[in-house]
Amino acid sequence: MYPGGFLAYSTCSLEMEENQEVAERFKKAHPEFEAVPLTLPPFVTEVEAGEHGLLVYPTADRDGGFLALLRRRL
Repeated sequence: MYPGGFLAYSTCSLEMEENQEVAERFKKAHPEFEAVPLTLPPFVTEVEAGEHGLLVYPTADRDGGFLALLRRRL
């Protein structure tokens, strides 16, 4: 295993148990990882940033989903 590094977790779901709860359980089981705060450009609307990742709501132009980025502490 390489020191440091990133882990991305993404789904096309809006369900908390498939998104935020999975990221939260992973962080509890692997305390060497921390969430990386994510932001999107201002023109990307209908986004909810939380402690465990970004929830992107569906619009007429896109599907919804979830994205979490975790960084392994050195």
